[in-house]
Amino acid sequence: DFLAHAHDVAPAEDGRDGEAVAHRLADARKVRRHSEALLRATETEMKARADFIEDQLGSMAMRQILDALKEAVGRIDALPAKPAFLLHTGDITHSAKPTEFDDANQIIGGTHLNVHYVPGEHDITDETTEKAYLERYGKGTKGSGWYSFDANGVHFVGLNNVVNLKQFGLGYLGPEQLEWLEDDLRPL
Repeated sequence: DFLAHAHDVAPAEDGRDGEAVAHRLADARKVRRHSEALLRATETEMKARADFIEDQLGSMAMRQILDALKEAVGRIDALPAKPAFLLHTGDITHSAKPTEFDDANQIIGGTHLNVHYVPGEHDITDETTEKAYLERYGKGTKGSGWYSFDANGVHFVGLNNVVNLKQFGLGYLGPEQLEWLEDDLRPL
């Protein structure tokens, strides 16, 4: 599934190589109390329509991806109480192409929720795609797109470990981001 309730994803410590995580700092009681307050999306991996024009199997896969994401948005609309926001924890796209981001934004925007993003390794592949990602999703962030915010008594931190991937796709936060994180968490 593209979407999961907060109690299914917190804390976000899945250890996946090259994937940034949105990490929430709270005790288990807060998570249960606020579990309907947010939703999480990950690995929507929109693919460029042009990539599938000549490949019938690929066209079917693309339709399935689009249909699944649209169905997830429909489930959000059907919820009796709207979540406060949506966390997208990376791999919005498959190839970091502008049309892939456009398609994802159009569908995800149908939730009418405030969406917080962190990139996955498919969203930032080089300096050009990093710049494009930050122009779309990096407003108000630091460095290569890290940030924090508070909601319903929970402090959320979005980190970016995909800008300087190491051998075998291992993520790297770097000293600047870690120093910022330490300063951000100090008052807690």
